[in-house]
Amino acid sequence: MALDAVLRGTVTICILVFSAKVLGEVFSWRKIPSVLGELLAGMLLGPYAFGALITINGAPLIETNEIVLAFGEIGGILILFITGLEITFRDFRKVGKAAFTIGTTGVIVPFIMGYALALGFGLNTMTGLVVGAALVATSISITALVLREINQGRKPESRMRSAPLWSMTC
Repeated sequence: MALDAVLRGTVTICILVFSAKVLGEVFSWRKIPSVLGELLAGMLLGPYAFGALITINGAPLIETNEIVLAFGEIGGILILFITGLEITFRDFRKVGKAAFTIGTTGVIVPFIMGYALALGFGLNTMTGLVVGAALVATSISITALVLREINQGRKPESRMRSAPLWSMTC
C-alpha cells in the first residue's frame, strides 16, 4: 500500500512539473512571464480542477497525498530562500524605509484579504489564518520570480520588493 502512495505521488509530481514547464514555455514564447503559465498549469491540472476528472481504474490521476504536499512545501521554501540569498545586507540597508513600507504592505494586504475571503466563504478562523499566510508567501515569491525573469531583479525598485525575503532567510 505504501508503494502505491509513492507511485501515485511520483506520477502526480511528474505530470504537474511537465505540464507546468510546457505551459511556462508557451507563455515565455508569448513574452509573458513563464511563472504565470506554470501557475495556470497547476490550477488547471490540480486535484480540484481537471486533474480530478482524469481517472485510471476509478482513481484520479492527479492526487494530493503526503508526498506531493511535501514536494510543494519544499519548492516554496526553496523559492523564498534562493530569492532571499540574492540580496545582501548592504542592499537591504540601502532601500531602508521604502523597503519596510513596501514589504509591510505586501505582507499585510494579502494576509488580510486572504483571511477575509476565507471568512467570507464561511471557513473558520484557523483556516482563514492559513489562507492569509499562504497568500503572503505566494505573493512575495511570485513577484520575485517575475522580476528575475524580466531581468529587473537588480533595480532598486525590485530590491525594495525583495527586501522582506532577506529578513525571512536570516
